Amino acid sequence: MMSKSLSGLTSSASIVTTCVLIIGALLSGCAVENPEDIPALSMSKEDVWIAVSGNMAAVDPDYVSTPMPSNTSMRFQQNGCATDPNTLMPSGPPWWYRENHTLRDPAAERVDTVRRGVEKLLSEGFTRKQQSPTGDPRDLTVEDARGFAVGLHHTDFANGGSTVSVTSTSPCVRHPEDENTG
Repeated sequence: MMSKSLSGLTSSASIVTTCVLIIGALLSGCAVENPEDIPALSMSKEDVWIAVSGNMAAVDPDYVSTPMPSNTSMRFQQNGCATDPNTLMPSGPPWWYRENHTLRDPAAERVDTVRRGVEKLLSEGFTRKQQSPTGDPRDLTVEDARGFAVGLHHTDFANGGSTVSVTSTSPCVRHPEDENTG
């Protein structure tokens, strides 16, 4: 009887050990890159803001252009392109930026207007990016040669509500003004 219990424990320990080894192997495959090795454009924060907010204004006639925010906010987010090896969290430089506007329960005409704005970018040198991970055929993302992108993402809720996120992003960038302060 005892050997059967021990064999069950041994099997459980083997499974846990195997899982730990697999997870370790997967994580080691996600090598933390040296931030200096990450390809990035060199642009001032102001120029990035002009491109990101300009793309948003090009697709959404109701978008309110503002001067560049003095700090990042929920709307204009700064995200690291590198991974901090100690925390495995994004860090920078280089940075990528996102401007996001969520339309809650939008009228179909509003969504159509924004979609036509995104599609118009295709005639201005942007190219269609691959289908969204959710596979929703209403989603659309386009990108220019530098890596600036604009997209629409639809979400439907069980209660009948919906949102459409309009997002404008930058590629990874380094800021010359930061290199002079360091």
